[in-house]
Amino acid sequence: MVPGQGRDAPVESIYHLVHQGSKLSIGSRTQPIPVSSRPVRPFVPGHLSSHQNSSQLQSIFNPVLGYRDSQRRQGLTPTDHARLNRQAIKQMSLRNKETKQSNQQQEAHKIRAISRPIVKTPVASRPSTSAGRDFVTENIIDSTEKQAASAAVRRKREEEARQQRERWLTKEEYGKVPRYLQNIKVGLARQHAEKQAAKEAALVPPGMRIMPEEERLEMLGILDESRQDIEAKLQALPFLIETPSQKAHKTSLERRLQEIEEANKVFSRTKVLVEI
Repeated sequence: MVPGQGRDAPVESIYHLVHQGSKLSIGSRTQPIPVSSRPVRPFVPGHLSSHQNSSQLQSIFNPVLGYRDSQRRQGLTPTDHARLNRQAIKQMSLRNKETKQSNQQQEAHKIRAISRPIVKTPVASRPSTSAGRDFVTENIIDSTEKQAASAAVRRKREEEARQQRERWLTKEEYGKVPRYLQNIKVGLARQHAEKQAAKEAALVPPGMRIMPEEERLEMLGILDESRQDIEAKLQALPFLIETPSQKAHKTSLERRLQEIEEANKVFSRTKVLVEI
């Protein structure tokens, strides 16, 4: 603290003391105040805070609107990406159009080249001068002979194949079922009949048997003869039947005819069971 001054001493007094080389008392020691060779700028209260306040106010009332606005305030020109994109798209469209036109021209050239007739220029044969031989003529003769020999071999093979077909057509067994297939067919039929007979035998009750087909047909024939005989006897009866004997005879014949018809129905079945 400066001697003779209070805590609220003005700044101007401190400024004069510094320039006059006075001493300051700090605690129990007294130290001289260093004097600078250049003048000391007096401290102005509120100078720095006013500058900061103006910057803050400017940032509030005129804020920076993004990176591009910052470039403009720095004197730089921001890049126009939209314009560059439009230019790039336009250039790409032009290149695609040129490529398409080039491809169409190439396809047109190919079509014209394909449709153009090919004219072969005849080449004159030159005889060989080696030992006076005409190799061209010899090659032609050799090729002709080879073609003739190949045609003869082909005709021979075709003739052999034709004869082979004719031999098969003239065979005795041509168009008939081979004997081994007939034997197989008979064997299969026999096996099927045996299996069927075994199934039917399993269904036959004890003490009964299946009447053979020949016996069944024979019984049908006997029944038919009996029916015809009884019908003839019935037709031979008088128109008026008055006596008891005639009535009994007629009733007996009608009963026998009914029994024959019922038996005929039984024996007309495919499977008839009879007692053993």
